[in-house]
Amino acid sequence: MKSVCMPNILYHTHSMEDWVDVASILQDRHGWDPAYWISSSSKRSQIKQKFPNCTWQDKYSAARGVPAESYDGRVKYPLDQDLVFSHGEHYSIGLKMMDRLDPGRLFTHDQRHRHFSLLLGVWYNIIKELDINFVVFSQVPHVVSDYSIYAVCEELDIPTIMFKEVTPVNGFVYSQ
Repeated sequence: MKSVCMPNILYHTHSMEDWVDVASILQDRHGWDPAYWISSSSKRSQIKQKFPNCTWQDKYSAARGVPAESYDGRVKYPLDQDLVFSHGEHYSIGLKMMDRLDPGRLFTHDQRHRHFSLLLGVWYNIIKELDINFVVFSQVPHVVSDYSIYAVCEELDIPTIMFKEVTPVNGFVYSQ
């Protein structure tokens, strides 16, 4: 008999409602196992109650490149710039995102580059160690900490699912 492996999922949901219910349905119907979850601290107890084996992390510590408390943080998979992040476009986009959030230019280019490299290394290790198969973003990655997870997934050919929050106008959603 062939064994069926449950895919490991990384959820990055900020504070949006209903994601624990969505993850529960995906686990029941499709075997998607939440392995790592980044959200606001207001969702921690709900996530840990429903998925006790899932590693939870506050979105602010994730933005600083500090792994979750329950993750040992050892570098088991050194970041190989030539092999893994051969496309400079990820650095270019990541650094531009940091420019946007630092209008006073208090964060030097070198500091931004080191921080983005730190984020890439942290997420590369977490994703590899937990054997993440999919990443679900509740919104399109639009800050460097979110984008670093997306960049790692793109380089490792890990599918990402992203949602875009829309606001209906007079009951309609317009699309171009």
